Amino acid sequence: MLIFGWVSDHLSRKIGMIVATIILIIFSALAAGSYGAGGSIGGLLAALTAYRFLLGIGIGGEYPAGSVACSVCDHCMIGMACAYVDCYSGSHW
Repeated sequence: MLIFGWVSDHLSRKIGMIVATIILIIFSALAAGSYGAGGSIGGLLAALTAYRFLLGIGIGGEYPAGSVACSVCDHCMIGMACAYVDCYSGSHW
């Protein structure tokens, strides 16, 4: 979260959100299709654990970038879009 907060502050919020989303998409797809080396169960669990750890980094990057983007949204967007982001971030689905 600290790295994505720094990226959002110094580079741009858009870049921080895009990078976190790309990490999220890549590692969720890899976790869904994980396969152990040679079909072994131990390899499967090791790959799944590594992919889920890196997926958690992407999810952790979404929180600071998304909360900052929601706090500075325009007055025309302050309706359902920001309410949805706040409810999603607080509910921990």
